[in-house]
Amino acid sequence: MSCRNIVALALCFAGAVYGAAQLDPAAVNIARSEQTERSWRTDLGVSSSSATVTVAELSVPPKARKELEKARKSILRHRLGDADHYIAKALLAWPRYCQALTLKSWLAISRHSYEEARVDAEMAVQYDPNDHLALVLLGDSSIYLNRFDDALRAIDRSIAIKPNAWEGYYEKGKLSIATGDWPGALRAGAKASSLTKENADLHLLQVFAFAEMKNRSAADGEMAAFRRLKPEASWSPEIKRALSDVGYNVEPAIEVPPRE
Repeated sequence: MSCRNIVALALCFAGAVYGAAQLDPAAVNIARSEQTERSWRTDLGVSSSSATVTVAELSVPPKARKELEKARKSILRHRLGDADHYIAKALLAWPRYCQALTLKSWLAISRHSYEEARVDAEMAVQYDPNDHLALVLLGDSSIYLNRFDDALRAIDRSIAIKPNAWEGYYEKGKLSIATGDWPGALRAGAKASSLTKENADLHLLQVFAFAEMKNRSAADGEMAAFRRLKPEASWSPEIKRALSDVGYNVEPAIEVPPRE
C-alpha cells in the first residue's frame, strides 16, 4: 500500500480508542450524562473495571493519579487543551507514569502527530513493559510511520500480555491492511469483534479489506453497520477519499423527505 493510502487510513482509523480502557466509572457516567455523540471521544467511555493493574502502576503517587483522572474527564468533555495541561501535571508529579504517557500518545495520534506519539508510547513501554495499551499505541504509531516490523513486535507483545483484549487484534487488522494482507485483516477483525460489543471502527476495517478483495456485497454490509453505529463519521471527506482510493465509492444514503 502506498504512503498516501497509509496516511488516508490514519485519518480514518485515528478515532479508535486505547486510552479508553484506563477510564474510571465516574468518567463513564460523565459521558453518558452528557449524551456524548458516538465518536472517538465517546469510545473513551469504556470502564476499566476489568483492566489489569501492573506493578509499575501501583507505585504512582496519588497526586499524579488525580491529575490523570482530570485529563480523562477533560477528554470526555471535549476539552483537549485542558487534558494536555493535566497530563503535563501528572508527568511532573511522576515522570515515569506509563498511563499518562499512553494517553499523551493517544492524543498525539488523534492529531496525526505520529512521531511524537511513537516517542511517548516507547517511553511508556520502557517504564511499564507489561502495559498492553502502551504497546498498542506503540504499534499504532509505528504503522503510520511505515515501521511495520516494529509495529508487529509491539502488537504481538500486547496480545501476549492481554489475549482477551480487542485492541491488540484491531491493531493487527490495521497492520494487515497497511501491508496488503486482506484475509489477515478480516481474521484479526473477526477476533477483535468477538471480544467487544459492536464497534464501528471494526466494521470500517472490514470495509477496506473487502473492498480490496473486490467483494462489493460484503463491503456494503460492513458499511451499513458502520453507518448505523457511527453515522456522523460515515460521510467524512477523509473516509470517502480513502475508500475511493481502494476502489470503493460510498453510495449516498436515501434521504427521507420531511413530513408536511
